[in-house]
Amino acid sequence: KAEAAYWFDTYARARLRPGGAAALQAHRAHGQALVLVTNSTEFIAAAACTAWNMDAWLANGIPLDEQGRISGQLETPLCYGPGKVSKTEAWARTHGISLARSSFYSDSHSDLPLLERVGFPYAVHPDPKLAFVAKRRGWPILNWGA
Repeated sequence: KAEAAYWFDTYARARLRPGGAAALQAHRAHGQALVLVTNSTEFIAAAACTAWNMDAWLANGIPLDEQGRISGQLETPLCYGPGKVSKTEAWARTHGISLARSSFYSDSHSDLPLLERVGFPYAVHPDPKLAFVAKRRGWPILNWGA
């Protein structure tokens, strides 16, 4: 956990693009829950959530053994594709959040299932497949700067 937090602080924390910071600030100003939903590990997600003052994270759980070492297993479902949707739906139900009134930002076509599930999908610096779908569906395509 400490190694992941160190890696995040050293290599990723400062890479939050200006538009991403502005989006977080805008949602925060409206009192909306800020939840990181990522295919990354829980260790990286926790570091990002702390660094960017987010309310919660949903990520891939990495079970530890009795000595606190990574067991080599992964919790299922993975926080990817349909698994990302099921984790998000469960969290939203528990916290009384309507996904129809929620936003989700992504750069990857692998997130289409969750983008299709929320009321306000956003494509940010999208890969070509996501850009194609976003254009066809009229979803905003954002450029958050360097």
